[in-house]
Order: sequence, then C-alpha cells, then structure tokens
Amino acid sequence: MAEAGKVTITYYGHACFMIEYSNQSIMIDPYEKGSVPGIDLPAGLKVNKVLCSHNHHDHNAAHLIKSSNDLTAMSIESFTVPHDDKQGTLRGMCDINIIHCGDVTVVHCGDIGNYLSSEQLELVKHADILLIPVGGYYTIDAKVANELIHQIEPQCTIVMHYYNHGVGYEVLASLDDVKKDIPELKVLRQSSISGDKQSVPVGIYALQPVQK
Repeated sequence: MAEAGKVTITYYGHACFMIEYSNQSIMIDPYEKGSVPGIDLPAGLKVNKVLCSHNHHDHNAAHLIKSSNDLTAMSIESFTVPHDDKQGTLRGMCDINIIHCGDVTVVHCGDIGNYLSSEQLELVKHADILLIPVGGYYTIDAKVANELIHQIEPQCTIVMHYYNHGVGYEVLASLDDVKKDIPELKVLRQSSISGDKQSVPVGIYALQPVQK
C-alpha cells in the first residue's frame, strides 16, 4: 500500500492499473484471461473498488478481482467519450474516470478515440497523473495523445494500450513508434510510481506490467 498521503500507481498491462491511497485501492480496466497477448492478471487480486471504462473483454473483467466495494478514501467522477473518431458508431462509448486521492488527481482515459472538447478538457486540466492510450487503431494514437498531454498539462503521464515485444495487440503501435511522436517518453524498468502533490514524478513514462 502507498505511504500515508502518497498515491501509488501500479501497471498490470494493457489499460489496467491499481491506484492505492490511504490504505485503500481501485483497480481500473482488468482484462479477461487470454484476451491480451503476452500477459495475464495475477490471481488473487483484492481491492476496494473495480472500475471498467467500457464493456469490452480486454477492459471489463471485474469478476477476476475481489472487491469489497467500500471505498471511502478516494472519490470518483466520470464522463463519457467516443471509443473512436466517428462519435462512437464504430466501437461505442467509454468512460474517462477521474479519481481524487486527497489533493492528488488521477485521470484514466479508457479507450478514448478522439480529441476532447473544451468543456471536457476543463474537467481534466492539470491532472496530477494522466493514464492515456497511445497505440492507435482502437484508440487515439501517440500523435493525438501527445497533443492531449500538452493540453491537459499533467505532472506525470503514464502511457498504456500499446504493443511491446510480444505483449499487447500487434496492430497497436510499439513503444519505439510511440517515441517518434512522444520523444520525451521514458521507459522505466519498474511497475509502480508513487508520490504526493509535491513529489509525483514529472514526465512521461511507460511502466513494466506486473505479472504472476
């Protein structure tokens, strides 16, 4: 669990993260076993609440996670955006979740498929930690993601939903390709980052997924 007053973000691959704060935890977008090439969620994960941005098998496996559903330390807001650049007519809609952990705000963009409106940007502007897809094909690509990062201006950005050395869907951009549009991207050897309002790492990062 995160230290007192600090938020810990742990990456489980694809678009799945655990957010820990004040001895409580949220799991976002767990994926079905065998649904994402190269990775599977560890067994026995327990959290206070599970969020699924939309009802696709690589994002909606809440049944794999034990949840007490008694979240009190964090609060959640959400709004809905298209999963594609055709107003949702291709892949439907998904939620962007905004998680408030004390004075730290974490934004998980789900499978966002297009730019945000000015009104939507105001809801996520200056997020402390932004979790955003970059692989294209099913979601925005790295070029659009980079524009959104500069519009939102988070302290810390963690990329998700990409292909990397046999992990993820091959139709998605690799991290090497992502770096062409987001040259500031740093690939870390760790699975988690932690920090409070003053110490959240500043930059754009890729994490290593936790596995069994």
